[in-house]
Amino acid sequence: MHIGELVLPEGATIADALKAALAAGLLPPEVREGLQAGALSVALNGRARPPECRLGAFDRIELLGPLTVDPKIARQRRVAHRRAALARDKWSGPGR
Repeated sequence: MHIGELVLPEGATIADALKAALAAGLLPPEVREGLQAGALSVALNGRARPPECRLGAFDRIELLGPLTVDPKIARQRRVAHRRAALARDKWSGPGR
């Protein structure tokens, strides 16, 4: 989801950008609470970064919520789903 764009001074940090976005009304107040409570983490261009990290031109800040499922379990479920789909299609493929 794309929320908006901000123009920040040279040397701005992720924390500065979040403060500016909250002040501009681009983010709901729950985001501030989530960040303070540690329920949300921050990523810069897809990589986890601390709020003190400096921004560059056209950087993308992402707010990440807590994981709802263990990544290992999610992968096992995807593999099981694909294998089940292949087993069903094995005999009903083209030419049958």
